[in-house]
Amino acid sequence: MKYAIELSAAQSARTLELAVRHGATALLEPRTWVDAQGLKGRLLDVNTEILRVEVTETPLCSLELIVGVYCDTSLLLGQDLFMFCTNVVQAERPDDHWHIALARPARLQVCQRRRLWRVQLAESSCVRLQWGPSDSLSTATGRLLNISGDGLACLVDVPTAEDIAIGDVVMTSFSLPGCDRPFELAAVLCNKTEASDAGRRILGMQFLEPASSGMSAATRDLNAFLLKRYGSGAGAPAECAALDGRRP
Repeated sequence: MKYAIELSAAQSARTLELAVRHGATALLEPRTWVDAQGLKGRLLDVNTEILRVEVTETPLCSLELIVGVYCDTSLLLGQDLFMFCTNVVQAERPDDHWHIALARPARLQVCQRRRLWRVQLAESSCVRLQWGPSDSLSTATGRLLNISGDGLACLVDVPTAEDIAIGDVVMTSFSLPGCDRPFELAAVLCNKTEASDAGRRILGMQFLEPASSGMSAATRDLNAFLLKRYGSGAGAPAECAALDGRRP
């Protein structure tokens, strides 16, 4: 299942900084471009006004033709896909490759998809949630329903669910049965679901640096523990098949 959520301005800014640091792949689809495959490149730089992309494949014609044109843009960072629409500000060729300047978007959208299967916890486990500005943090405790190296779902009361908005960053703290170390991981709220208890809601969250992105040692450790304790219920389908000899 795939769906997209809009990130906050702060989350978008952090994502762009990470994308530059890791040389994220960029796919540009100008609205009037002659090639249906678009333009492929990598993100070079970002400032308060523009994003600069180096086009890594030879275009069919001069990119000066797309200056001023709206452009649907995707950034691939790890295994996460971020999307936004902007306009081309400048196109120049200082060396063998074209460089394109795009107007910096205020917000990005992230395409969400569950990459790791969730473990349904039979044991009772709690998760502590913190959210809001640093000078006035809100806190609550929920019941951990399921978890993977990519994210978790927890059961909370209605006031807590109403206070946290989709796209908000939440600091999660929890311990798992059989694991010696506690975990403290930042996550983004992706969805809210009605629970069978009218006074509760289920919150679905994705970690900001999920195990499948390979960017966080903490989430990799979490996924390794889940694989060891719960076997095929915790890994990606291909990983699970390798564990018990099945093919996906």
